[in-house]
Amino acid sequence: MEKLKMYFKTPYEEKGVIKNFSYKENNQYQSVNPIKIRFINDGTIYISDFMDDGIYYTFYIDEKTYKSIYYLTDKKPVSKKDENKYSCADLYSFHTERL
Repeated sequence: MEKLKMYFKTPYEEKGVIKNFSYKENNQYQSVNPIKIRFINDGTIYISDFMDDGIYYTFYIDEKTYKSIYYLTDKKPVSKKDENKYSCADLYSFHTERL
């Protein structure tokens, strides 16, 4: 079976740059790759790391629209202040996009 890897498009700094999620665990990053994906239905998937743990997500506030923008991350909360910004989940809604 082919091992799947997860990447992401940067949401703000270098808009749209594709980067791989981490392969190694340390005090700042969660080891995400290789990942497990299970399709639940046409709009819902289960994503976990190789240990069946959920993946962190966080958000930022768009300065123009004032909407919360949520995205997956391999960073871990490293301080008490960060804990309110990060959550862990394994079920996600999705849509497909051709690259």
